[in-house]
Amino acid sequence: MLLQEGVLVERAPRGLAVAVLSDKDVVDLFAVRLALEVLACRLAAQRATPADIARLDFILAKASDALARGSLNEAHRANNDFHDEVTRIADNGFLRTALEPLQGRMHWIFRHVKDLNELIQEHRDLLAAIASGDPDRAGEQSVSHIEKYREQYPDVPW
Repeated sequence: MLLQEGVLVERAPRGLAVAVLSDKDVVDLFAVRLALEVLACRLAAQRATPADIARLDFILAKASDALARGSLNEAHRANNDFHDEVTRIADNGFLRTALEPLQGRMHWIFRHVKDLNELIQEHRDLLAAIASGDPDRAGEQSVSHIEKYREQYPDVPW
């Protein structure tokens, strides 16, 4: 699974090694993320049930609680779960299949966020946009969210 997600690479004859993302890899990953996650948020806004919205809210509460307890790993995991849950709510098998091989690298990207409180607030804003049922609002909020975190990579030539 880690090979499929690109987290590990085969290095003959020694076996496996942790993959290193080049600047181009980061640029390319954000481009794909922008296209696919915006679609996921737009679809989630159209398809989310009240139970789905409650689940997203619960995930964000877990992230906030973990951060308050100083458990950064748990907070990051909850934030990853938020994005994965949005994809599940979008209920598009082709989208899920396209995102699965990218998840490991995207979760690696998410771990580079410097301000987890701000990230949780960004996710709350995204949740509000999805809960509104307006796909345009959800798409715009998703673009804003992704662009903001692209700024975390100042050395990458955008």
